[in-house]
Amino acid sequence: MNSDYIALVRSKPGSKANRALLAALAGVGTVDAPAILFFQGDGCEMAHALAGGGFGSIDSDRFEPCVCATSWARRYGGASPPAPLRAESLVFLFQRLALARRVDAFGLGGWCCCLAPDGSAANRSTRLLLEVASAPADERQRRETLEVALGAAALELEAGVLFHGAGLDHLAGEGARGWRQITDFGLLEILAQDAGDRIAPDSGVVAVDACRAGRLRAAASTILLL
Repeated sequence: MNSDYIALVRSKPGSKANRALLAALAGVGTVDAPAILFFQGDGCEMAHALAGGGFGSIDSDRFEPCVCATSWARRYGGASPPAPLRAESLVFLFQRLALARRVDAFGLGGWCCCLAPDGSAANRSTRLLLEVASAPADERQRRETLEVALGAAALELEAGVLFHGAGLDHLAGEGARGWRQITDFGLLEILAQDAGDRIAPDSGVVAVDACRAGRLRAAASTILLL
């Protein structure tokens, strides 16, 4: 079953982004074409809280809530997610992105919304921009941000990753090593906005200014704010 709407939820319960999520859900999803909610990273904690009764308050028959299987397993071990949640892979997320007319991302760095230009998913281009605007609070957040990019690379999507502001901390110190898996083999374009001397010259990361970053956003059909 296809959906006109999909949301990637990576923010923690009680955050401003999650309040925006609950507001956005008031006008999306139908019984025949339920809105897809994909909880990844810290968003799995939000899904766990909603499964305890919160989905009833947002009319759960209009939604298809899924959790990233890997992120869920890190937090809850071998326990299966409780109904109405089900475990899915990042492949499921990326497949559904291409079919949706509206894509929302509720990330650690905030919230963004992308609409197909004429209201039709059929005319959505395939250019994807992963935007990293928040610093990792711990190694798990660092790894789960990288996993989204690795998923896009594994599917050979036309995608790039843009770091800026606090998100540049992902490229600092030992954390930069994970991203070398992508830059060393040219799997995705990795860019850093206004990074100054915060990225190593041999990192494979492309330095861009605000003007170039703006053009990247304008060219993307879908932006996922991670």
